[in-house]
Parts: sequence; structure tokens; C-alpha cells
Amino acid sequence: MRIPLLPLIAALGLAFAIWRVAVAVQPTPAAAPAVEPPVSPFSHHVAGAGMVEALGENTSVAAPVNGVVETVAVTAGTVVAAGDLLFILDRRAAKAAVEVAAAEAAAAGQRQVRLKTMPRPEDLPVAAAKVAEAAAAVADAEIAWNATAALADPAALSREERSRREQALAAARSRLAAVTAEQQRLTAGTWAPELAVSAAELAAAQARLDQAKTELEILSVRAPVPGTVLAVRVRAGERAEAGGVAPILLGDLSRLQVRVDVDENDAWRIRPGAKARATARGNPVIAADLAFLRFEPFVVPKKSLTGEATERVDTRVLQVIFTGERSAQLRPGQLVDVVIAADPLP
Repeated sequence: MRIPLLPLIAALGLAFAIWRVAVAVQPTPAAAPAVEPPVSPFSHHVAGAGMVEALGENTSVAAPVNGVVETVAVTAGTVVAAGDLLFILDRRAAKAAVEVAAAEAAAAGQRQVRLKTMPRPEDLPVAAAKVAEAAAAVADAEIAWNATAALADPAALSREERSRREQALAAARSRLAAVTAEQQRLTAGTWAPELAVSAAELAAAQARLDQAKTELEILSVRAPVPGTVLAVRVRAGERAEAGGVAPILLGDLSRLQVRVDVDENDAWRIRPGAKARATARGNPVIAADLAFLRFEPFVVPKKSLTGEATERVDTRVLQVIFTGERSAQLRPGQLVDVVIAADPLP
């Protein structure tokens, strides 16, 4: 008996096709998410991406000038008070400048002291002796001149001799006047304008010293506000740039603060005083209730992108600041999912 081979093969192929179609049309069960999404506690809400930051925003403590770091006095996590030392830049040149300025100020001060104590006690007897000597010379010249004038016969002396004695008397009197004036000037002390110039020079030298001390002091960078060191971005021996990345990031971690980006299309739905809830990404159990703090007045371009196909890079966001109790599991710089109580859609 012959078997119909071709019809049999066709029948088997049709049966296989029908089975494959039947299997393909069966619905594929949805895979369970790796992490359950957070559940909103509000009947109407707006979702946004939040960034945990320090209370009052993070403080970037920059280097005041370019220089090599000499010492780093803190580590990440150190709690500091306002005025505590953070790091020190190379101070050798600044210390030398302070020493030079201090020497100049000391010299200016001594010059002023010298002018204020004029005249020197030992100069006064010398001036008095010069006056006495000049007075004796005048007396001698007067005696010679009086003898000349008392001669009964004017021809007893030549005209040249009479003139010489007369000029000697005048010169002696002029010398006496000069040394007397010098004695009076010496006794009067330093001239007032000279004291004023000396005081100005001393003030300028002291100002240069204060400037040098300030330039030395700013090389020791201190905490402007109390808080916790969030990051240390420089090590001893590295160069810190005044306009570069801030070596120290400082923040107040006494409370939780979250900056939430809300799409401009949903911004109108949020009212001042709205409540919010932040949830850690990857674990919806880690959550924190938040209270409204403020709106940032300027709407900014969106920087944090999710990668969704419907997301536009020209989207602008309203930044809303919330605060809450500190959570050890929500750290500064961490991204969180935030739902905010909002007005219902029309």
C-alpha cells in the first residue's frame, strides 16, 4: 500500500503553524518591577526630581589666592564651627613680607620718637657756648671800634684800618644773631610740619604692615559658617586655584533640605505651604515628610534628565525648596523622588 507522503507533510506543517500562532497570541505576563514605585499619600500630586542639599544650601569654600596647599586641617564629615581652620596655603613669602613691613614700621616709629624728643640734651650746651663765643667776639670788635672812634686825630689810623674794624664789628654782630637764632630754633624743638610728615610716614608704614598681616592671615582659610565638611577636594602639596574648584564643600546638616525641579507645565499647581514626601531611589521604604520652605524666584532650564523619549531638553523647571527632619539615609548630593500635594487638574 502506498502512503501519500506530500499530503501528510502538508498536514503536519499546517498543524505546526496553527500551534505556533496559538502560542504567540497568548499574552505575556508583565514582569514584576525590581523595586516597587513610591506611593503618593496625596489625592492630587505633582512629581519631581529632588536633590538633597545642606540647610541653607551648600557652601563652597574657595582659595582666596592661587597657591600650594601647605596643610589640610579637616576631613570629610568633620563638624566645624565658624572660624575653625580648614586649610592653609604656602605662607613663606607672606611671612617675609610681614617681617619687612614690621621693620619699616619700627623705623618710622623711631624717626617720629627722635623728632618728638628734639633737641638732644647734649646739644644745648654746645649752642650756648657758640652764643657766648659770638658775644665775646662782638665785645672785642666793639672795643676796637670804640678805640678807633675815640682817637683825637682821625689821621692816626688809615682809612682801610677804620673800615676793617667797622666791618669786623658788623660781622661779629651778624654771627651773634645767627648763633642766637640757631639756639632758639634748637630749643624750640622739631617743627610742627615735620612732626606731621613723620606721623603720616608712620601711619603709611603701619598700614603696609596691616596689609601684609592680612595677606598672611587669609592664607589660613577658615570656615565662614558652622556646619559639616561634605567634601575635601585638595590635598597637601597640591595647587589650589582661586577661580577653580572650591577645595572644601561645607554644609549644615542639622536639618534635611531638598531642592525639587518641577516642570513648568505643572508649576502652577503648587501652592505655598504645600506638603511633600521624598523617597530614596531604589528603596521606597526610605522616605521623609517635607515642609514647604520657599520658591526660587527664577525659573531655570532643566539640568537633570531622565532619558525618556518624551523629555525635551528645552524644558524649564521651577525649583521648590522643602525642609524636614534630618535622615541618616538621605545624604547631601543624593537624588530622590518627590511627590508634592497639588491642585487637581481642571
